[in-house]
Amino acid sequence: YAGMEDAHSPPILGLVASMGQCTMYLLFLYGGTHLSRWSKIQQLVRNTKERFGEKLETGFLSLTVTAAFIGVPPVIALVVLAKPFKMSAWQVIVIAFVGRFVRFTVLALFGDALPFYHLMVGDEA
Repeated sequence: YAGMEDAHSPPILGLVASMGQCTMYLLFLYGGTHLSRWSKIQQLVRNTKERFGEKLETGFLSLTVTAAFIGVPPVIALVVLAKPFKMSAWQVIVIAFVGRFVRFTVLALFGDALPFYHLMVGDEA
């Protein structure tokens, strides 16, 4: 993107990319509903609720913010696990959208400044 001569504005790129990812996240939310039927997931949810108790919702949403901005842990995992953990799916999607928008916009703005950029396109860029 950084090497393109007639590139679109970074916020437009960030908006389109984040909309695309969040559309897929909405599809995966349906999968999260079915995921809660698996006994291993039920056990994971029980153990996590016992360990974190009242802090679970705050921790889950904080982890979603981190995942949306830097990608660790993968946002898709938190989206899929939102339903089994009884989190607000729309809240997770909104956090993911805002975080992904900022991330993709920043990458579009400063992509050519990243250390590995020149390794990929060579020194002519």
